[in-house]
Amino acid sequence: MNMMMMTRRRVKQLFDADKQVMLAERSFHTSTFSYNDEDYMEKMNYLCRRVLDKKQERQRDKKMWRICLQKRSYGAAIRRIQSRDMMMKVEISHHKDFQRD
Repeated sequence: MNMMMMTRRRVKQLFDADKQVMLAERSFHTSTFSYNDEDYMEKMNYLCRRVLDKKQERQRDKKMWRICLQKRSYGAAIRRIQSRDMMMKVEISHHKDFQRD
């Protein structure tokens, strides 16, 4: 058995286990998932809705993370400009002092 086939089987087992856990959290008659189940469509709808909800939540988190990073970088840019302006004012005031002497 080659490595790719073993990996596919392992991923399928993990995915099946995840599906069973999700179905067990909901009050279905069984936590198994097969085409012969009478509530197959209901289970499929539940799984799809749950996956999509998680994906939307992840997208929302990414968007919030981007906004936080933008605010942070915007604040850092403002601080840099303010500190640069402050340094310019200090240099200008020193320069004026030298001209008076």
